[in-house]
Amino acid sequence: MNQYEQADAFRFELLGLIKRYLLEFDLPIETLIGVMESTKIDVLSDPIEEPSDAPCEWDDDFPDEENPFQNV
Repeated sequence: MNQYEQADAFRFELLGLIKRYLLEFDLPIETLIGVMESTKIDVLSDPIEEPSDAPCEWDDDFPDEENPFQNV
């Protein structure tokens, strides 16, 4: 899928999600737009990074033999 097709797919999924929330919840469209704007600002100010290969911060909470997060 090229970038234009990916953008279209994202747009259609987003429209579907908005329509679903308008039908299933008692939220005005202005509230949904406000939430989207707030989320947009969050994404722009703290961009999503690629996952790193570094271990989780809480890996050391368990002894090595009981660590469910340890790479096997």
